[in-house]
Amino acid sequence: MAIQVILHIDDDPEDCELFQEALKAVSDAEYHAIHDAFKALTILKSGSILPEIIFLDLNMPRMDGREFLEAIQDDERLKKIPVIVLSTSDVRGMMHQTKGLHASAYLTKPTDYDMFKEVLKQKLAAYVGAGNARTDDRFA
Repeated sequence: MAIQVILHIDDDPEDCELFQEALKAVSDAEYHAIHDAFKALTILKSGSILPEIIFLDLNMPRMDGREFLEAIQDDERLKKIPVIVLSTSDVRGMMHQTKGLHASAYLTKPTDYDMFKEVLKQKLAAYVGAGNARTDDRFA
């Protein structure tokens, strides 16, 4: 069973475009991009989009990724959705900080299209039906 609905929260339209192109190459999932974490939270709480997995940028204006992770913990339905945190940095302290905020995994944003495709393929396969209990090996 493949993941059917993916939400990508990132304020950079170019990153969203690269993500969407790489995703199309490896999955038939319905893709939603929202460029503002606060707006994404509002939409998720309304139930109009119910993703099976969320890819979340950390560094955004208004509400950053950390604040978003904290906010979804107040909603029983939303806190069960696996959230993979995306960032341009690969700082171990940040990985542990996001894990403490119930991120399912941490991923340094690949800048190469082929690498992005491969990483997405691996992550989607790892989270099929896994729920929020699954954590990435990078946290072990």
